[in-house]
Amino acid sequence: RAAAPPGVAVERFRPDFRAVLAGADLSISMAGYNTALDILQTGVRSVLIPFAEGDETEQALRAALFAEAGRAVAVDPEGLTPEILGAAVDRAAALTPVTLDLAMDGAPKSAEILTARVAAR
Repeated sequence: RAAAPPGVAVERFRPDFRAVLAGADLSISMAGYNTALDILQTGVRSVLIPFAEGDETEQALRAALFAEAGRAVAVDPEGLTPEILGAAVDRAAALTPVTLDLAMDGAPKSAEILTARVAAR
């Protein structure tokens, strides 16, 4: 954090992460489920560096799918260098931001559907 140049914020966690992303030019993030949804909702250009230690494959798969869809640049954390990260940032900066209107009320909507089905019995 102390080595970050002016204009660069290094944060481990932000409760207002989606709002921060919405105002960002580019995000360098891991590829967790919530972060991925935040990226889709805000349309921020992104470099994804998935957590891939041990037998973890979920984030690497998600990052690869985002990259295939042109929604982010995926970087393998193994062998990551400043030069590789810099090139990924350059590629991500060239992406066209695209936002999606996602329904984020899945739990209440599911409860509504189940309640209606029970009531219809």
